[in-house]
Amino acid sequence: MGLVTPTRAIVRRPSQCYAACLRHDPRPIDVALAQQQHAGYVQALREAGVVVEELAELDSPDACFVEDTAVVLGDRALVTRPGAPSRRGEIDTIAAALEQRVTVVRMTAPATLDGGDVLRCEGALVVGLSTRTNREGLAQLGAVAGAIGLRVVGVEVGAGLHLKSACTLADANTLLVQPGVLAPDALGELELELVEVPEPEGANVLAFT
Repeated sequence: MGLVTPTRAIVRRPSQCYAACLRHDPRPIDVALAQQQHAGYVQALREAGVVVEELAELDSPDACFVEDTAVVLGDRALVTRPGAPSRRGEIDTIAAALEQRVTVVRMTAPATLDGGDVLRCEGALVVGLSTRTNREGLAQLGAVAGAIGLRVVGVEVGAGLHLKSACTLADANTLLVQPGVLAPDALGELELELVEVPEPEGANVLAFT
């Protein structure tokens, strides 16, 4: 199974309080520029044939990162319990949007999981164990994924906020990764080619065919 073009996407525009979002990068955020870039992202999705559903803005700095609040697998979706308590007010709006199309399962305490720690590869979900995602979250995701024949592979995230802040797929067999984030043998069983990129942003891509 290679990379495929998604048919539908849920997005949320960065709000005016986006500059206060949780992050490691100390550089100031230009909210107007972020909103402009987000509009370009939405346009690119639509030009690729993706049906885009835009949710209303929330008065929450991180709410534009909708990926963190749900993992969609076929006709089921796991609505997560984000690792940052400040983000848990976002999940009801995501659940409401998803319930119109798929069966929704909600993660329960003490599990925590951010979708930014979940990377889908051939036959498996690689899950970063980070400050946002714990082993209970890994287990609850595994129960949902196992129902459609996907296994989960947990890896320790050495640096960065999320697994996918530091590594993403360029194609079905190539993983772009920041040096020093993953142990050299962390993903050995998946037979991926790891390509180290020096710029942090260079390892964070969205690719589909």
